[in-house]
Amino acid sequence: MGICPLSCKISFKKSSAGVHVSRIQFGDVEFYKFLLRKKIFNFLGIDGHITKSVSNSCYCLKYARRDSLKLLPHLYKNKSKMSLSRKRLKIARALAIIGQTLN
Repeated sequence: MGICPLSCKISFKKSSAGVHVSRIQFGDVEFYKFLLRKKIFNFLGIDGHITKSVSNSCYCLKYARRDSLKLLPHLYKNKSKMSLSRKRLKIARALAIIGQTLN
């Protein structure tokens, strides 16, 4: 079995209802459907939904705000884990707006 490269993008967007939601984007929907989504649900009890990007080049895993607040601390548990500092800072700033922190 070969190793399949996986590109992933984490971001925040404002929904049409004006609610901020976190998004995890990646190109392989099978990875999402059978591994990532199930693992996250089993571990945290939260269930995201999947949408296709406008360009149909990737799928997007979306969580409601309350579920995002459960997920983000696990993605950025501590600074010694590998993460993009600019994304960590962006998430920390977004959480500060609502009085939350990553730690």
